[in-house]
Amino acid sequence: MTHEAFARSVNRLAAEHGEKLRTNKSLVTHWLKGGQPNPRTIAYIAEALSRRLGRRIHPVDIGYTVEGTYDLARLPDDPVTALAALGRADVDRRKVLSSAVYSLGALILPLTYKNILAERAEHAFRGRSIGWPEVEAVRDVTAAFNRADEKLGGGFGRTAVLEYLATDVTAYCRARSSGAVHKAVLSEAAQLAYLSGWKAHDLRKEGLAQRYYLCSYQLARDSGDDGQAAYAMRILAHQAYDMGHVTNCADLAYAAVSRARGQVDKHTEAIFTLTLAKAQAMQGDRRRTIQTIARAEALMAQVKADDERPNWTGMHSANASQFHNHVAKVLVDLGDFAGAEEHFTQTLRHHLDPTTKPRIYALTSAWLAEAQCTGGHIERACHTWWNALDRMSGIQSSRIVESVATMRQMVSPFRKRGMADVGRLLEKSEGIFTSSLA
Repeated sequence: MTHEAFARSVNRLAAEHGEKLRTNKSLVTHWLKGGQPNPRTIAYIAEALSRRLGRRIHPVDIGYTVEGTYDLARLPDDPVTALAALGRADVDRRKVLSSAVYSLGALILPLTYKNILAERAEHAFRGRSIGWPEVEAVRDVTAAFNRADEKLGGGFGRTAVLEYLATDVTAYCRARSSGAVHKAVLSEAAQLAYLSGWKAHDLRKEGLAQRYYLCSYQLARDSGDDGQAAYAMRILAHQAYDMGHVTNCADLAYAAVSRARGQVDKHTEAIFTLTLAKAQAMQGDRRRTIQTIARAEALMAQVKADDERPNWTGMHSANASQFHNHVAKVLVDLGDFAGAEEHFTQTLRHHLDPTTKPRIYALTSAWLAEAQCTGGHIERACHTWWNALDRMSGIQSSRIVESVATMRQMVSPFRKRGMADVGRLLEKSEGIFTSSLA
């Protein structure tokens, strides 16, 4: 690579993580002569080389020693120990998780992982004994953390979640217990690791989010719940979509759907199926995407009110709102903005409670407005955005901030045409945008 091309690669990686670097060819030359980049930039350099070469490159391979790194060359033999170390390092602000950069190479890990729980089980347990009361306690605390996350965003209570995960929960995973209790507590730990990843994602800490999702996957596999493990694969696929890595995540989407089939209820299977539709839409396969959406709708038609859903699906909306939201997003990818508007509207009017889930209600409203605006209905979009802004106050979420920035970018050209609704909307959003960034 030329120095200029390499500088562009480093800048693109930083942009994936919400950072704006101004790396140029002169700076690359300075590094090659011995100049020391900051730890975060070193991680971008290593990942840029990894993507170029198709194999994992570590900072030490290129002459850098960085404290507090977290190796993603393979999944650890003991995910409990790895999760405790990751959580502690994340909480301790004095440490730099410099390798917490989103890795394309890590997407292959869930597809090649082999469960070796039986080989290490006899050495894993120590200390106090636990039973079902401890499992129920973790379940209750996780549910409380999840409700707070839905209301106040990923930035609220993140440290408390990580502290609880890295201390109490990992200790329960190592404690003496019956086989059934041990598997159950591993499943609960997987769910809390998933929530930790979701909170990191909501703050656009994508490298950290990916690591927590991988831990969630491994713990779920070790618990023996293939459906829960597939759920972690599914979120890894969605994260890759969000970051624009379409070709790298299609295998994850297919594997997740395959593993979930017959292992979960019809509603959850429909959600998995829409993950596959998303992959097909982003690959430009319109015909297969529409067929897959139809298959998901057929699954939803079989859902019964008394169907029992797995506990781990409670991380997201447990009703039809999740389904309609995902259909709408797939239709946006297909360019069907009218269809997307219909499904987003269905979510907001009939299925989503703005009181208990204000963040997703606000984001869904913003996504609806984007579809309306792109479809040529600017006045309708302004009204929808106005209502979305009313729901955003006090939510600690980078995704909320980004949605406001997107809105301002989309409507600004219309201000020059003298549209009063646009001017009022921009004035209203300015205060929210500024306070959210603060």
